[in-house]
Amino acid sequence: MMLLLRAPDRAPADPPLFAIDPTTPSTVELADGRAHLVPHGVDGAAMILEIERPADHEDGAVPGHSALAAGTSLGSALGAFFSVARPADEQPRALEVRFPALWCPAGEPMLQRLFAPLGYAITAARLPVSPDQPGGQSPFLHVRLAGTQRLADLLSHLRVFLPFFDDRPSGGLTPDDARALWDHGRAWLAEHPEHDLLARRLLQREQGHALHDQRHDAVLAALVASGARRVLDLGCGSGGLLGRLAREPRFREVVGVEVARDELALAAARLEPGGPGRVLHGSLTYRDARLRGYDAAALVEVIEHLDPPQLAALEGAVWDEARPATVVVTTPNAEYNALFDQPGARRMRHPDHRFEWTRGEFRAWAQGVAGRHRYAVRFAPAGPEDAQAGPLTQMAIFNRLDAAARPGMDDGGTTGVRDDAIHLDALAGDRTILTRVGGEVFIAGEQAAAALEMMSRFAVDPRWLIHLPPSTPVAPASPAAGDGVRAALAYFRASGIAEIDVQRLRSGTRVMAIVCRDAAVARRRFGVAEGETGSVYTAAGRAYFADRDAEEHFLARVRAALDGAGTWDRLATDWIALEGVMGPAMMRGLNLRTGAPRALYSAVAMAARATLAAEEEVLASASGDAVARLAARVRERAARLIAYEEACGRAEPPVHAPDGLRLAPLRIVAAEGDVYADRDPHWHREQLAPLIHAAPRTLAHTEHAAFSLADPAADGAVLAWADEAGAGVVIHPSTGTAIAVPVKCWSEAALRLADGPLPPLSSPREPHALAGDADAAMRQWALSMEALDRHRRGEPLERVHQCIFAALALKLGA
Repeated sequence: MMLLLRAPDRAPADPPLFAIDPTTPSTVELADGRAHLVPHGVDGAAMILEIERPADHEDGAVPGHSALAAGTSLGSALGAFFSVARPADEQPRALEVRFPALWCPAGEPMLQRLFAPLGYAITAARLPVSPDQPGGQSPFLHVRLAGTQRLADLLSHLRVFLPFFDDRPSGGLTPDDARALWDHGRAWLAEHPEHDLLARRLLQREQGHALHDQRHDAVLAALVASGARRVLDLGCGSGGLLGRLAREPRFREVVGVEVARDELALAAARLEPGGPGRVLHGSLTYRDARLRGYDAAALVEVIEHLDPPQLAALEGAVWDEARPATVVVTTPNAEYNALFDQPGARRMRHPDHRFEWTRGEFRAWAQGVAGRHRYAVRFAPAGPEDAQAGPLTQMAIFNRLDAAARPGMDDGGTTGVRDDAIHLDALAGDRTILTRVGGEVFIAGEQAAAALEMMSRFAVDPRWLIHLPPSTPVAPASPAAGDGVRAALAYFRASGIAEIDVQRLRSGTRVMAIVCRDAAVARRRFGVAEGETGSVYTAAGRAYFADRDAEEHFLARVRAALDGAGTWDRLATDWIALEGVMGPAMMRGLNLRTGAPRALYSAVAMAARATLAAEEEVLASASGDAVARLAARVRERAARLIAYEEACGRAEPPVHAPDGLRLAPLRIVAAEGDVYADRDPHWHREQLAPLIHAAPRTLAHTEHAAFSLADPAADGAVLAWADEAGAGVVIHPSTGTAIAVPVKCWSEAALRLADGPLPPLSSPREPHALAGDADAAMRQWALSMEALDRHRRGEPLERVHQCIFAALALKLGA
């Protein structure tokens, strides 16, 4: 990312704009890299940002794109370079700022709202999405700002506004940073016509603290009014409410429960030693006997952080298992969001929210919970309220109608929840599981704790989770073409493998697709909700589709293929579990939870191209050893960008509609009465061939070739085949071996796409211990096979889920 600042009308007698050594650029170190101020002629300077520690990208973002969308870092560099106050009598002059590529999804209107009231003329044009596609909705703009300004004022305007052009939540600003920027620009911000917008954006965290206090006031009042003495704060986070509850003299015991261990440590630090407050590491989606017997529980801004399929488990854990006399739930009111006038803002208030409900949706859910579990429920606002949109935060107060804490324990009755509960004590702590194919597998308590957060927040309904594909070991990769394949072949030879099956590595996401013949089968065999006919989830157990209707639409397409191929009758089953790859990977807006469309890889490459070209032009007019070193790094990045653009050209095109998705099935994992996951690759291909043939628009064939490692020419043949495979290959051992896990070999082009258009120059790819990775994958495989065996035998859900949970624990700890 870079900007060019100049005084286009500077007369020869005018003082220079900047006092910079023409042969030595000024450099400052930043939290995520460094910035350089380079002279550009006698009337200006360029600021070049080198991001060496790019932010983690969210779902839907192109890897590495944050290096081009680091407005806050650029603003920080401006502050560091120009921290010395300008002369008070400095006169306005014609100044110009150019950004070759500025991240601004909201487009020119956003620039006009911010800069035009301050006297700037704005020229902005969207960059092309790709070299052969000049139109499209690239999130990057070429921008020119021009106006007659004091240099000190222009620098102040840029420092305050640049965080608006950073794609990180809150622009990557801490509350203290935001307050400092507000104070820095206070004099001119007070007169800006968008004052309220700017205050909300820069001071939202401070305003958020005040709103938190109002929300906590309402919850505390409801808990006190209930007469509770022993209170649970479920999902207590860092302990903001927990600390207040612990200071309330009417409560004699206060317990905070949180699944994120780092947050739990912060919550514990808020509590007075010897006081009534304590914390527990736990989950709200597994039943926990430790939570029984409390008078009241609060779930404050918790439910919206769960994927919708997890709400049923939450309901069972809180209203059926713990069953306090009073439950207070708060959640954002989606209708109020219309009052947040923030151009380009996210659809939801926080990037981690999985949903936000209207008042009607929240009432329907709460009334359903109350009816199923013998509670009464009433609703109240928590915080400010608008006459039309309703409250900022909506609150439901549940009161248990019967005296017994758990009626099923006292009178043999039931609260209507199926007898397929999963208890936390069956999953947590050190554990050894005996498996059919791998013997005893040990899971450490620390590994289980890491899996708890993932399962609690993101996993699909556990009744669908009968198998998790194990991690695929990745062969060590390097810039040299073919090194990964050579390492994999050497590993298999050392393991005594004589025959291998090499498959093309498909671009996409590894998934499990559980498909039932109809909803009645799903209800009978898996015990799921009415209307569900299957599930598509990732290798981590997370729903692939964010929208249930889109998922059912895709399942119907697969079901039609199963009908047409006669698979139901051939396998004597009315449900089937398929493992495969869903793709292509370059999708837009289909399985994303943030609501933002996936930026096209090539659009980010075009932004990188514009930035690097501008940097090369500036550096060509400068001189000196330091400039030469910087120019060399820019040229290296440009060379990498060319390779990245070539990889983009060979990648599969993006999908714009669900009907463009295809599943490449790799194996039939299981069906009624049998487990097939451990059959050899040839059996799976024979079974899948008619299925793929029946629906080529839904299911995709995966190219493969067989090789004998005893053949002296095998290495060259495999390398030649892999070179034509695109993203890379997956090498499977053939029959007659105990090793059940394959090895993945990325192609050079795939590595380029994974690294992004501007990868850090100082971060070489870490080597992998292939044998250790394969051993970890084998233990995951053994646990997932044991889960299939237990499911086939009809064992309780908790027993099946023990194995799935353990497999995920090992996967996260690998």
